[in-house]
Order: sequence, then structure tokens, then C-alpha cells
Amino acid sequence: MRKPDPGRIAPLARLKVGTKLMLLVLLPVCVLLSFTGFTALADWHAASQLQDFRAATRLSFATAGVAGQLATERTAAAMVRLRPGAQAQAGLGAAQRDVNQALHHAQDSAAVAAEDTGTAHTSSDIVVVGSGQTRSVSTLLPANLDTLPPEWSK
Repeated sequence: MRKPDPGRIAPLARLKVGTKLMLLVLLPVCVLLSFTGFTALADWHAASQLQDFRAATRLSFATAGVAGQLATERTAAAMVRLRPGAQAQAGLGAAQRDVNQALHHAQDSAAVAAEDTGTAHTSSDIVVVGSGQTRSVSTLLPANLDTLPPEWSK
């Protein structure tokens, strides 16, 4: 084992008392601040994920009305095939108009939900299958809703 050199002074021994006391106080404070910073960063990330979840939840509530209207439209389409006639066709037309109205309402609700949460989340894809036809409205925006075929907008 090596013996300490009597002429060599330890680095802490060369410091003044005030500097040693400052190190004694500042070192734990800096460590505590760094842990606080890492914790705040982790909490910020978790809050961001919760905000995305909140936006997705609001969007699902906005599009929930479409599901009920689709069930009615599918029932009306089945009735047209089972019992063709003017009354069944009228029921199918009314059901299609209700689905279109629900889509427009979902678009409005999704836009409000996106504004409330401060995100750009609307709907990445809403595919509506009814009456043997597929309606696809990607990102429910007014411009996209205008691209629906005219027979669906009656």
C-alpha cells in the first residue's frame, strides 16, 4: 500500500471553510433539483399521454351516435331485401339521412373535442358500412364531408 506524501495536500484541505460549507449545502440541493427535474419531465410525458387518451375518449363519444344510426340503417336495408316495397324504401332513405346527420354531428363534436383538448385529433378513419355500401370519411372535416356521394346527402 502506498503511503501518503507528506508534502501533498488533499484537494478539500486546500479549500477555505466557507467554500467547504457551500459545497456541503449546494451539492445535495443540486442533486435534489436534478431529481425534481427528471420527475417533472416524466409527469409531463404522462400528462401528454393522458391528454391523448382524453381526446380519443371524446372522439369515441362523438362518434357513438353514428353506431346507433347505422344499426337502424342496416335493419332498414334488411327489410328492403326481405319485403321490397315503397314503405321499406322510404324507411331506408330516412335511415340513410339519419346516418348522414349523425356523421355531421360527429364531425362537429369531434372538432369541439379537438379544440377543448388542444390536439389535432379528430377521426383518422371512420368507415361506415350500411345498405351494402361503404362510406369512408377520413378525418371528419367539412371538406371531406362534402365529398360524400349525393345519394347519401338526401
